[in-house]
Amino acid sequence: MPLIPELDHVKHITVSVTRLLGPLENGTTRQFGTEGWDTSNALQYSGGPGAFPGSDWFALNDGSVFSQRFVFPTQSVGRILIHANAFLDAPNPQGTLYVNIYTDTTKAGSGPIPSNLWILLGTQAGPYALGGAILGTANVGIPAHPDSRGSGIAVPFPQLNTVQNALNLAVELEPNSVISPGQPFWIAFSTSSAGNSNVQFGRASTGAVQGQPSATSTNNGSTWTGGGRTLNCTVYPQLALSSTGATGYGNGNNLTVWDDLGFGKPRAATSPIGAAQSFSQIDFDTSFIVTKSKAGRVDGWTVTSAGTSVPAHLSRMDYTMTIIYEKF
Repeated sequence: MPLIPELDHVKHITVSVTRLLGPLENGTTRQFGTEGWDTSNALQYSGGPGAFPGSDWFALNDGSVFSQRFVFPTQSVGRILIHANAFLDAPNPQGTLYVNIYTDTTKAGSGPIPSNLWILLGTQAGPYALGGAILGTANVGIPAHPDSRGSGIAVPFPQLNTVQNALNLAVELEPNSVISPGQPFWIAFSTSSAGNSNVQFGRASTGAVQGQPSATSTNNGSTWTGGGRTLNCTVYPQLALSSTGATGYGNGNNLTVWDDLGFGKPRAATSPIGAAQSFSQIDFDTSFIVTKSKAGRVDGWTVTSAGTSVPAHLSRMDYTMTIIYEKF
């Protein structure tokens, strides 16, 4: 006599979401690279560089560092996507570009501070201290304490463009904690095993766009040059993880679950106050029958819609689903 499978009555579902983004950005830009990112609240560091080669370009090689300061004035940010004007000037399959994010412990114009406050970690190059904390005429101290170091990305040279073509470097970064409105942070670039190749970074031809300086070093930070030559780039904050967004947290991602019991009623993702860049939740009563799997699981499903473009090119969703059910 065959066994009768156990039937269960699903009564309640809670979906918690901590990431909802498009294709991973790590190296050259992709056609749909801004899905899941708040394009209307991006920092636009325009004013492209002059022709290459020229004084508007900084050649990044082993032992040198390029760093740019950023501020989102009114918005909290949990993840960051940077599109920068950078390219590899000669093929090199062995090299690596490192991109790190640092929180800021100084303010522009604050004058010199003690050296060796910044530790830059390279996966292959190992840790090394950056000293000489004065950034020339910009008078901005070395930006970050080692404990404040955020996430880092290693981009193999073969993933970089070898032709100068606008904003053709894309890197996604996740700070250790949500960056508050008005809190400055720095993104730093370095290399290992570059050999005779350089990663060329294009800078605005004049001034510090939006008042934020850059800083360069050619001797592992023993001396620095500042003065406001801003990296030519666009920096995107993550969309708020709540469906409609929230003041101070950006526009929403339209995340919605459609509840069959409610005759197709939409259930929009919401976030607690102060958490819209960290997670969102959809919580609702429902009613449907499922068969428990051979592994003893009770599986649920929801019809879900999200995204800000048509069609939406979302490919990464981190979530958990909690199901309340009872055995028939």
